[in-house]
Amino acid sequence: MSTKRATLKAYALVAGVFLFGAVAGGAAMHAFSQRDVKALLGREGFERRRLGALAQELELTDEQHTRLREIFRRRGEERRKLTAEVMERCGSSLEEHERQMDAEIRTVLSEPQAARFEQLMEQRGPRRRPRRGPGR
Repeated sequence: MSTKRATLKAYALVAGVFLFGAVAGGAAMHAFSQRDVKALLGREGFERRRLGALAQELELTDEQHTRLREIFRRRGEERRKLTAEVMERCGSSLEEHERQMDAEIRTVLSEPQAARFEQLMEQRGPRRRPRRGPGR
């Protein structure tokens, strides 16, 4: 009986170690992928992707790569301001389009799916940064 119990404990320990490893690995992979997504979509993501594509397609030298990175850095703030201005002018029509699309999506979903969809929309929060400017 005690041999059986010891064997079961050993199996349970091995299963626990594998389970812990799977959970830890999944958590690490999730954290790693989120970091990559933030790097691609963050403020400097556009510049990083564009510079990477140019470096690959044009076979830039190290000096050229450094100089282009400086250009992107120097021009980045201006690009972000211009993008914000465009979103200020065009954002409301895009928001209306997204509201219409979400409404159309809801017509396809079952009640439980629609409820989950609403939860997902709330978790996601606003799709765009809040508008900035005088009186906002």
